[in-house]
Amino acid sequence: MEEQTTRSGNTITVGTVEVGKTFTAIMWANLLAHRKINGVWVQTRPIIVLDHADNDKSFPDFTVIPMEYLQKDLNVLENAQYRKVRVVVDDDENESLDVFLKYLIHFQRDTVIIFDDIGNYFTGNLNDIQKKFIKTPKNNGNDYIHVFHTWREPAKKLLAVCGLAIIKQTYDEIPKIEGLPFPREVEILQNEVDFENSQRPDGEKYATRIFDFKNYKVSVMDMNNQFTTQKGYDYFRNKLKKSKR
Repeated sequence: MEEQTTRSGNTITVGTVEVGKTFTAIMWANLLAHRKINGVWVQTRPIIVLDHADNDKSFPDFTVIPMEYLQKDLNVLENAQYRKVRVVVDDDENESLDVFLKYLIHFQRDTVIIFDDIGNYFTGNLNDIQKKFIKTPKNNGNDYIHVFHTWREPAKKLLAVCGLAIIKQTYDEIPKIEGLPFPREVEILQNEVDFENSQRPDGEKYATRIFDFKNYKVSVMDMNNQFTTQKGYDYFRNKLKKSKR
C-alpha cells in the first residue's frame, strides 16, 4: 500500500539571503519525492534542480546531468543515480530555460523540480511556454518549486496557480503584492517569521512557515527542523486582525 505527501503543483519559496530558503526547498522536495510503501518511506520520484549558478555548495549530493537527459524517463527505482540530479544553465539563459520547460512538459512525469533563484524568469509577463508549463502539474503529476528573493518577483499568473508557499524572512510590504493569495494570512506568517528570526542567534535565521493555500493549512518549523501542522481556521483564529509590520 502506498502513501504520499500531499502535492501542491506549484510551490513558491520566498526569502532573502542567508535564511535557508534553498535548504528548505530541498527538504520539501525530498518530502514530495518519497512514498510510504509497506510501512517504509522510499524515494520513488526524481528531484531535478535547474541551477543557473553552478551551485555546488547548495547541492553537493546532486549529480550534474546534460539537459538532453530529460528526454528520457529518470526511473529512480531502477537507476539510483537519478534520485537527485542538477542541470546547469551555462549559455543563453532564457533560451535554455525554455528548452528545459519543453523537455519537462513532453517527457517528465511524476517528478519534483526546483528552480533555484532563476533571476527574472517566471516574473512579469510570462511567455507562452511558461504559461503552459505552470498549468501542467494536474496532467503530468509533476511538482514545481520556484525559489525567489522577494514576493515582488513572481508573476501574477504564477501566484494564481500557486498551491503552497514556503515563507522565509523578507522585507516586502505584503499588502502591496498584487495577486498574492490570502494576503492577510501571508502577512501574519511573514511577521511571525521576522520576529522569530530576531530571537534566533546569528547564522541560524532559518524560521519557516509553510502555507498550503489549496488545503488552507499552516506548518511551523521548530529549531530541530520538525514541522507541526494546523488547519488554517484554527491557526489564524484571533489573528486575522489588521496586521502591522
